Amino acid sequence: MPCRPSSNLLTVKLSPDPIVPGKTVAVTMSGTLAVDVPADPGSTLAEVAFLDTDYVPVIDPFSTDFCASEGIKCPIPAGTEFSTVLNVPVPASADLPSQFEIVVDIKDGKTEEFLGCALSDVLSPTLPNDDQ
Repeated sequence: MPCRPSSNLLTVKLSPDPIVPGKTVAVTMSGTLAVDVPADPGSTLAEVAFLDTDYVPVIDPFSTDFCASEGIKCPIPAGTEFSTVLNVPVPASADLPSQFEIVVDIKDGKTEEFLGCALSDVLSPTLPNDDQ
């Protein structure tokens, strides 16, 4: 399971929705964490993964230093609300299945312990066939 039940639940919005291969998807994540986020570079990661129903990545997961994210000023005391936008490139060659999972998480960069997470099933709309 990509998210641990003990991690804080994040609120996530995607734009565009549905996700379009070849475009950047703006992933807005917000919430609070139960632990302090230190100001040490790389100590806390923000990640976005697109997984098939067996939790295997369908494109390379996106990962960045959480403290370097837009609108984030570390250190962040536990319980403090935050909001940021991650601009995640989706390759034009991405072959997104008709059903997949999106995992958005914040992790400890050293232990890889989940500090906050959101998981959602995605059903892709039927796209028109450009070959016709």
